[in-house]
Amino acid sequence: MPGSELMLFVTSTNRKFTESERAFLESIRMWSKKLVVVINKDDLLEGGTRREVASFVRSEVHQLLILALELLPVSSCGSMRAPD
Repeated sequence: MPGSELMLFVTSTNRKFTESERAFLESIRMWSKKLVVVINKDDLLEGGTRREVASFVRSEVHQLLILALELLPVSSCGSMRAPD
């Protein structure tokens, strides 16, 4: 991690952060790394719930890192489907 310029943190929509994820985020703060947060399983959420999850993740990361960030919601199931 010390040699990287950017860290990618993938979390899921269906659970809170684990202690190991919190430790990982705190180590990012210690190394002053740029961070991209990916919220996986976005396809399982509907509009209001999607906003709640995004708000929760943003708040948790902000508390641990004291930084603003953009979230990238993704669905690996959706990306596995063949294009129409």
